[in-house]
Amino acid sequence: MGNVMKAIQSLTMKFEDDYVSAFWLSNCYELLCVVKTAQDKEAREQVRRRNQAGNARRGEEEATEAERALDKLRGDLDYLLIEIYHGWVKELKKRLSHMIVPAVIENQSLPGYICKQSGGLWGKWGKSTATSQFSIEQLLNFLSKLSKTMRCYYMEDSMTRQMLTELLRVIGISAFNHLLMRKSFCTWKRGVQIQYNVSRLEEWCTSHGIAEATLHLQQLLQAAKLLTLNKTSPQDIETIFDVCFLLNPTQIKKLLSLYYAADFDSPLSPELLKIVANRAVLNEKSDVLLLDLEQAPDFVKPNPRTVDQVEKFVPAWISLPLISQFTNNMAQKWRKS
Repeated sequence: MGNVMKAIQSLTMKFEDDYVSAFWLSNCYELLCVVKTAQDKEAREQVRRRNQAGNARRGEEEATEAERALDKLRGDLDYLLIEIYHGWVKELKKRLSHMIVPAVIENQSLPGYICKQSGGLWGKWGKSTATSQFSIEQLLNFLSKLSKTMRCYYMEDSMTRQMLTELLRVIGISAFNHLLMRKSFCTWKRGVQIQYNVSRLEEWCTSHGIAEATLHLQQLLQAAKLLTLNKTSPQDIETIFDVCFLLNPTQIKKLLSLYYAADFDSPLSPELLKIVANRAVLNEKSDVLLLDLEQAPDFVKPNPRTVDQVEKFVPAWISLPLISQFTNNMAQKWRKS
């Protein structure tokens, strides 16, 4: 069995195909369910043997051996499940990292609000102002394809939700942190475009049954909203702090200091910036500017469910006589118990 585990691990850790990862993550969980059910049946069988007269000691020895084998198998499957999950999530994050900023921050899908400023070094590198390397549609297609792959292989629901929610967390934090570091970029029109892109992500989450994942997009949404609010009077500053309640004063100060007055917009006056600075200085030492991308939530392993019966079907075109014999024997044993 150890060789089988090593072979599965070797195959899945290549991460050459999402289908392979989804297949084995789903099947590792199914195998865990089978082993858990077998453990429960073995426990009941052990109680039955203890109640019988005769070879009680021999029965206990056989039961102990079976329990040890099942415990080891379950431990190996637990380890493999966690390895595949974390390894796959890491690989998905790597692929996603190249898409987030172009699709969420730079992509301009609304034709009436095209901003010509690229901002900072990005403008010097000659990136397109109206289009970006990845669009919000491509990002959504990436998530949709991943979700469909998980459904096709009947991945356990809580694992699917955790994985997609973690990717949405990475999108929200990465985009937010980038926006706080982008000079000559934060304009009113950019705020409108980013709000639209975030709304598309929120719609995707709701339509795919993970509405709770939108919580990870709220700070980015409020940062984009800040760019579109009026900034001409002290009352406007109060409104900004009220509307952007998820942002701390240091983050608001940073965004306003980066605000770029484009087209017919008016720049922030030094008096207003001083008001913001005075509010931020009170908590400047304790406030965190950038969000922590590395502090991911722990993976909550799903509890194995009870398996009513073992499916003994093996396709005729696959020559696996030993597997077929094993599944037949298991199915017969399941019916007897």
